[in-house]
Amino acid sequence: MNKIHKSLTDLGLTPFESALYLAALEIGESGMSDLAYRAGMKRTTAYVTAQSLESKGLLGSFQVKGRTKYVASSPETLKRKNHQQSLIINDLLPQLNALNSQNEEVSINFYRGREGYVNATEATLDQTDSVVRHIGSLAFLHDVIGLDYDKNHYIPERLKRKIRFQGIYCHDDRRIINEIGSDEDQLREVRYLPPGTEFSSSTLISDQQVAIFSRRDELSTIIISSASIVESEKTKFDLLWNYLS
Repeated sequence: MNKIHKSLTDLGLTPFESALYLAALEIGESGMSDLAYRAGMKRTTAYVTAQSLESKGLLGSFQVKGRTKYVASSPETLKRKNHQQSLIINDLLPQLNALNSQNEEVSINFYRGREGYVNATEATLDQTDSVVRHIGSLAFLHDVIGLDYDKNHYIPERLKRKIRFQGIYCHDDRRIINEIGSDEDQLREVRYLPPGTEFSSSTLISDQQVAIFSRRDELSTIIISSASIVESEKTKFDLLWNYLS
């Protein structure tokens, strides 16, 4: 375990962050008291550390009957966040996965800040020859993750993996679509909502998960990994897609 702690600190985590993340992996969904006890730290320290892990996309939180529960993000998140240190991470993953008690078919993670948006978007690149569906405001998404990220990173990586993209966007997003290139060249199809129709949130649907992005002032992301929910959201998207044809 000491070797895992050292490797995590080599990847940029503090000793407190490393201890709390490993504790969350081991015990799964839990309250702060149990998590702090498992990590061997005071609750006040654990709260501050949990906020830091949430900002890095390594820990999620949600409310259950008025109480906050915490859950560790998949160890695969580390791989996406540390491309330059992939050899260290590949060595860590088998050990971390052995500790992970959350190998269930359904998971829900909550994130605050830009990291959640990026994590959810990056996760859609994990599978090849698939279709990614997005409904909402492209302008809003670019306000958070940036046009440069989309144009110079996400789109090229998506094309390498032959991942097709379908977007249902607000009428005002036409200008942005024209800026980032032609639909045919980018394996993209876009249909537009009637003028005046706007969304305060945005939904990104891949083969493995559904990500819901909140409005600007909240800057929150909910990621749901559930086969039935994914299929349901795909069906709803496709019904609207066909209606707009």
